[in-house]
Amino acid sequence: MKKNPLLVAVLLAGGAHAQKNEMRIALNSGLFYFGGKGATPVTRYLLPPAGPGSVSNPYGHRPALATGVAIEVLRVGAHRFVGGVSVSYERLRTSSRVDSLVINPYSASPQLNAAERESWVEWSAGFGTMHVFFGGRVFDKRVKLDLTAGPEFAFPGSSKQRGRVTYFNNGRSYTETVSGDTENPGIDFRGRANVALRFSRIALHAGYSYGFTDYRQSKGFLAGKPTFLRGARFGISWTLN
Repeated sequence: MKKNPLLVAVLLAGGAHAQKNEMRIALNSGLFYFGGKGATPVTRYLLPPAGPGSVSNPYGHRPALATGVAIEVLRVGAHRFVGGVSVSYERLRTSSRVDSLVINPYSASPQLNAAERESWVEWSAGFGTMHVFFGGRVFDKRVKLDLTAGPEFAFPGSSKQRGRVTYFNNGRSYTETVSGDTENPGIDFRGRANVALRFSRIALHAGYSYGFTDYRQSKGFLAGKPTFLRGARFGISWTLN
């Protein structure tokens, strides 16, 4: 059967029209925390006879604020298929409460109670992150709804712990400042799922990242108690094209 050249041209034009490339810039916030057996919502502050003190476990289970900026490129194909990549820089944080202090961890010194509302420690690190995602555009009218998921590869820079501990000894109040560095893995591999609601050029989005990389790497007193970074993101994006 001979094909109608006009019909073929119309079908090709329709297929080309159905596919679209989009580029966006996004501002993100969120709440991140450490999960796994090695994470803790409460920790102790260890103060040796000389030198700076440190917390017994900096990997806090309490959520703390995250911020970031991302550039996203995606393609909307046939049958509303969506695929793309997002590259971002983020500052992720977690926190924990300090409930006690040990003045000399290497002796039989008793623990001192810390002031609960004034004693805390925060872990933070900067990340360069790449997220590859696939999914579908559920609605494609004036309001568009995208559901996507895929792997996330995060490359951490230096990480810090900071905070303060207020405690009481012999009727007097003392305050210690918490500061220091922590070790990071070379790459943090996570799974991530997203939902985005788009109105013309503006979109509201949210997602959840589930880490699979052990930050403790089975070292020290937390050996056998893995610790993973996880959290939720939410934000707003603007379509550039």
